[in-house]
Amino acid sequence: MHFFSFGIFAWLLFYGFYKAGKIPDPFFRIVLYPAAYGLFIELFQILLPYRFFGINDLVSDFLGAVAALVLFKLIVINRRVSKVGQSG
Repeated sequence: MHFFSFGIFAWLLFYGFYKAGKIPDPFFRIVLYPAAYGLFIELFQILLPYRFFGINDLVSDFLGAVAALVLFKLIVINRRVSKVGQSG
């Protein structure tokens, strides 16, 4: 569940940066936002008596964000680059 939810979160974040024309360099740096959010959630769960910190959840969060980054780069950015190259 964490993998897919953070993948969707990261995809939307990447899309927002992409549409605004503010993609950071290096592109991979965008993954730090969902990863930091996942860490915050896991640390906050330490304070809750019915929840616990899970390193597996944190790894799933990060991997979901990385997978979304790779897919976004392959599907959206590379498609745009190939369209620009074909029109010229």
